[in-house]
Amino acid sequence: MSSARRPRLLLTCLLMPLALATGVRGQTGISSAPLTPAASPKRLSISLFGGWASFSQTRVNDVIRIENLVLTTAVDNGGAGLERGLDQLTDAATFGLELRYRLNGPWEAFIGVERLRASSHLDFEYDGGSGPLASYLEYSTDDWPIHAGLRYTFRFSERFAYGIGLAAVVFPASRLQVAGQLGGEAALDRKGTVTGVGAALTWGGEMALGGPLQLQGTIRLRFGQVGDPKDSDGDVFTDPIKGKPISLDWSGVDIVVGLVIDLF
Repeated sequence: MSSARRPRLLLTCLLMPLALATGVRGQTGISSAPLTPAASPKRLSISLFGGWASFSQTRVNDVIRIENLVLTTAVDNGGAGLERGLDQLTDAATFGLELRYRLNGPWEAFIGVERLRASSHLDFEYDGGSGPLASYLEYSTDDWPIHAGLRYTFRFSERFAYGIGLAAVVFPASRLQVAGQLGGEAALDRKGTVTGVGAALTWGGEMALGGPLQLQGTIRLRFGQVGDPKDSDGDVFTDPIKGKPISLDWSGVDIVVGLVIDLF
């Protein structure tokens, strides 16, 4: 995603939950505390969502900084002599789906899955002494975390509501891949995976669109330091300077909008 479009998308996604939760005051004239939701004949719903996600990936980004020191160091000093290096892994687009089941009163159970993926790729030419040769370097991380929990919903009216939720998160196969080709040297393509658990807090607003459809905006605060990925030989990824494990950390914020469809 370009740096010019990212702030615009972030602002739009950030304002959506707030608008859905608080914009109702101008529509209904209600200024008192919100009411709990009325009983609904539709108990099962599916939510399709997409938006923006940030994540820490502190250890991966530490290694990328080390790589960039080599890439941007002058050739005479043993580097690649590039003007810029790899971008760090800090945020990316996200999407997913969620099943929701309304319990008695204001409570709702939910389970969902989303796509988290970030990659940084750099193509360049490297001269190891026999002339410039095409080279590249890439770092990527990805997973399909599963979240499940409970949400408490406050309803202003039959059309507007907002909810607060708590969920457990399972990261079934968080993957780190490092690939590259430096001049005429052998290509590098190393992959490692790790499984972990985390948690998430959610806050969001909803607006009924008519029939079985609702518009939803959600902010999800995610905690997910999943651990150290191992490759197919069982070896842990480590940084080239300190020898410390390159742990994966998906802790961050989701800001998404979606469509909720009542099923039955």
